[in-house]
Amino acid sequence: MIAILCTSLIFASHTVYADGVTSPGSFLKKCNDSTSQIPTLKPQSDNSSTPKQEILLMQPNSVAMVCIKYVRPSGWHSSIDINNAKLDHPLPVEVENVHVSGSLLSFGGLFVNNVIISQAQPNTISFGSQENASTVILYTVSAKSDSKGYYHLALPYVCEDIPLAVGYDTSQLDASAFQDLDKMCFNFGVETSIVGISGANMTYVDRSNETIHSTKLAGNISIIPPLQQVKLFDTSAKSVRCNLGLQLIIKTEDGVPSCVKPDTASILLNRGWAAPNMIKSDVISDHIDIVSVKSVLPVTPGGPTVQITLKNTGTKPITSLKATLHLNNSYVFNFTNVTPSQPLAVGNSASDTEILIGGGFTTGFPYGLAITGTQDGMPFGYDVNVHILS
Repeated sequence: MIAILCTSLIFASHTVYADGVTSPGSFLKKCNDSTSQIPTLKPQSDNSSTPKQEILLMQPNSVAMVCIKYVRPSGWHSSIDINNAKLDHPLPVEVENVHVSGSLLSFGGLFVNNVIISQAQPNTISFGSQENASTVILYTVSAKSDSKGYYHLALPYVCEDIPLAVGYDTSQLDASAFQDLDKMCFNFGVETSIVGISGANMTYVDRSNETIHSTKLAGNISIIPPLQQVKLFDTSAKSVRCNLGLQLIIKTEDGVPSCVKPDTASILLNRGWAAPNMIKSDVISDHIDIVSVKSVLPVTPGGPTVQITLKNTGTKPITSLKATLHLNNSYVFNFTNVTPSQPLAVGNSASDTEILIGGGFTTGFPYGLAITGTQDGMPFGYDVNVHILS
């Protein structure tokens, strides 16, 4: 996989209100004929000297359509060509999952069911053989009745997520609800732009300059089911996230993950029908702490480059260290700079960088990381959940 940084989304400058939701076929024709519009609502106060953040507005229990134009630049050559790429749907939508702990900062996201991208029409990106060819895809976005909140629409091959606020008007918007907007892009050189919106409005608010803060999952937010998480992102059962008030267990018979109430978990664990999820996060042990797991340059045709940095939080030097990152494949970080003759001292950190050959990841989704090592002659090992920062 090759990561290409793309230009920002291009928003049309029309200032009109949304028409009612028409049929997808007729609205797609308007988008292709360049007669569609970007319905825009201006906020009550507008300070033109302040950077703006575009936010899509919908209401609960409603449906909207967004047309995205894809252009393949002339002369562009990539190891991966998205021509004839099939678009899977339905696609889950993210809510932000940000954690701030002292000087440590983690950006992530949780995929939820409250809002979904329910349809892509057509469901294949087809440019043909001409250079500078383009195609328009219509995405149908469905907000359920319990969907009030702030979301990220991550549309295929579109570099920047589209911020979505459901159940708010312009006077109620909180721009600080969108903190993770500058993500690494994997779009293979394709240029994208919004060319039409129906059933929703786009507004522009002052971009927040507030200090990054931790987020709290709202009580109405519903994370996608465990098996969908495993299937959709090819992740391990131990990386599954549960809704508030539920506990993750792993069935001992087949390793299938389930999210159950705590009293149910206790019964299943006592009967031996399930094993507890032993994953921890942030400071994971008396031996080691995760400083960061992030994508770094250079971008290569083989896949993204990821760097893992670990810190010795124990009381003795660490003489060996290894981390295995579980994505679609397993990638081993050997930390060859940590040896018996060159141990990792207490309080110090070490980094290792690997190219994820043939791999890729979704920013904000938790992935399994197995950490093993030796400290004071004794081996240690932990399984943890990590988010790969862009």
